[in-house]
Amino acid sequence: MDVVKNILGGLQSGTIASVLSAFLSMSLYVTYLFVNYSATNVPSKLLMPSYDFIIVGGGTAGTVLANRLSEIEDWNVLLLEAGGDGSVIYDIPLLAANLQLTEIDWKYTTEPSPNYCRGIK
Repeated sequence: MDVVKNILGGLQSGTIASVLSAFLSMSLYVTYLFVNYSATNVPSKLLMPSYDFIIVGGGTAGTVLANRLSEIEDWNVLLLEAGGDGSVIYDIPLLAANLQLTEIDWKYTTEPSPNYCRGIK
């Protein structure tokens, strides 16, 4: 343990972590602003003319059902999910605030209530 203290000296790991976090946040945000992350459309040649099962909704039950049905190689399963093309931005948790009140979250809002978020007071 003394070796670690001698190597790091008086550096505060909390300060370094916060500076690195801020730098990473700013660089990801700048990248988000200037780079086009639009995904390509799914090629139509992958879509078949008919399917044995069409599942509408890629929620928990829909994905499990599609997975189980696709285990039989002779069956063709199509899983439909609402929404447009995906983007890399959706996978960066730091940029989640930029996706609020857009088409990605269906612009759902909540009604004020005294029964939740009481830990913030």
